[in-house]
Amino acid sequence: MLPRTLLFALLTPALAVAQLGTRERGRFSLQGDAATVMAMDAKVQYALIAFNGGTVCVFPTDQRTISLYTYPIHKKAVNAAYFTPDSKSFVTASSDGTVKVWDILAARKHHKEMEEKGSDAKPAVPKPLLTITAHSGNPVTALAIHPDGKLFATGGSDGNVKLWHADTGKVALPLPGAHPGGVRAVQFSPDGKVLATAGADRTVKLWDPTTTAAKPEPVTTLIGHEGPVNAVAFSPDGKQLAAGTGVAKKSGTIHVWDATTGKPAFKLEGHEDAVTCVIFHPKTPHLASGGADKKIRTWDLKEKETQYTDEHSDPLRNFVISPDGSRFGSCSGMAVRWWAGFGK
Repeated sequence: MLPRTLLFALLTPALAVAQLGTRERGRFSLQGDAATVMAMDAKVQYALIAFNGGTVCVFPTDQRTISLYTYPIHKKAVNAAYFTPDSKSFVTASSDGTVKVWDILAARKHHKEMEEKGSDAKPAVPKPLLTITAHSGNPVTALAIHPDGKLFATGGSDGNVKLWHADTGKVALPLPGAHPGGVRAVQFSPDGKVLATAGADRTVKLWDPTTTAAKPEPVTTLIGHEGPVNAVAFSPDGKQLAAGTGVAKKSGTIHVWDATTGKPAFKLEGHEDAVTCVIFHPKTPHLASGGADKKIRTWDLKEKETQYTDEHSDPLRNFVISPDGSRFGSCSGMAVRWWAGFGK
């Protein structure tokens, strides 16, 4: 029998949720293998949850009751996953040192057959469309996809960052020694003209992904973070960059930078442990941050203060949000939850 994780989620009707006094719209309470990352495609058709054991499940976002049957895609933990801009495939990065590209429809075929036949099903396990051995066998710790889908960026525990041609899996641009101690996050700006990288060296670096220099240097290096920078996010207009930082068991901070000048804009403080994920709302001046303190904080960026908080039972891993901002997802090891955007 194929490895599987059987889970259950009920997306509660909005009225019932409102009566309970919560913004929550649905929840997967996970048992067994811990979740490491979730993702959602730009068309809000599909979502995925990947796990510490190297498995994944892709499921429809509009299906109210879901059994999450997983299949193996990596030999070790999946550390990052994104759908491609065309919503035809998804990309995963793992501690096994590889990056893989997968066909969505093949993943859906596997899940559908498992749902219909359960333990009697024996669907073929999907095979990757492309496999890249990315960082000489070292764990791939960070992943980003260029807005046009033609490039991937990866960061590794070896401290290196690499850009890859999405169609061939060949290196497009190496950035060796970008972050001594390991890369924690990579992210393209919305227009694709800037690549932000962050790491254990407490810095964020901004790069020109089109450079042809023999030894590329960062355009700007952002310093002054209190600890390793675990997460970065660009604002929808690309003018600001949020960096989530902090030292374990100490307060975490979000530094917001002017992405054009490289100058600090402001700081947001309130987390009681390191900040692990950050995301801007696509339509309104708000930002959400998650931390090792198990808290989700939604910030009003005009007032520079917390608008409200929510909480998981364990540290936050990552966030997703729909292009219109109406659906917001949060992932921790033992739960994946859907929220009513950044709404009231």
